[in-house]
Amino acid sequence: PAFDISAACSGFIYGLEIARSMVESGRYNNVLLIAAEKLSGIIDWTDRNTFVLLGDGAGAAIIGRGNSDGILSTAIFFDGSVRDMLFQPAGGSAMPATEETVKNRMHFLKTDGKEIYKHAITKMTHALQEAMDMAKITPKDVDFVIFHQANKRIIESIAKKFGWPDEKNIINIQKYGNTSAATIPIALAEAMGQGRIKKKILWHYPLLALA
Repeated sequence: PAFDISAACSGFIYGLEIARSMVESGRYNNVLLIAAEKLSGIIDWTDRNTFVLLGDGAGAAIIGRGNSDGILSTAIFFDGSVRDMLFQPAGGSAMPATEETVKNRMHFLKTDGKEIYKHAITKMTHALQEAMDMAKITPKDVDFVIFHQANKRIIESIAKKFGWPDEKNIINIQKYGNTSAATIPIALAEAMGQGRIKKKILWHYPLLALA
């Protein structure tokens, strides 16, 4: 089968959990997971709060059976109460496209960077701690950290909370910007290509641990 999921920046993580479930069910041996985003189509090029931060990108991973421990734990959360921090006002069922919405530039992304920063640090720290608790590991057991590449300051702030030095954090946002669902597979591919990540070490995503 082939199907789409729509989960914005968390899309790769949701896709990875779905792929994991499909393989662990025994029905599938391998799952190809592709994360692709074209944010340039919904960016307001007159709004410096958004257009300097975002980018287009794609990455892929094959999830299959292996001899390692696989995914150790997953901690995924959703909070619909903060939708106004980053959203596209018009174009959906709540506000269908009209001549007025187009004139008012309501089909572009709107963001509240300060609130996203505070919310992301709190929620991602909690998710990381829960994932490590479920996997029965500590921050010292983590060899590398691949965060969603949304904001370098967010990544550095969370890493500092867990005592992870800069060399453990894989960061490439300065090269591509925030490519939404594609940030993690792009960063993972680059790190593996550079020899920073090898087989049989502990990997840690923002919401789950792998080995």
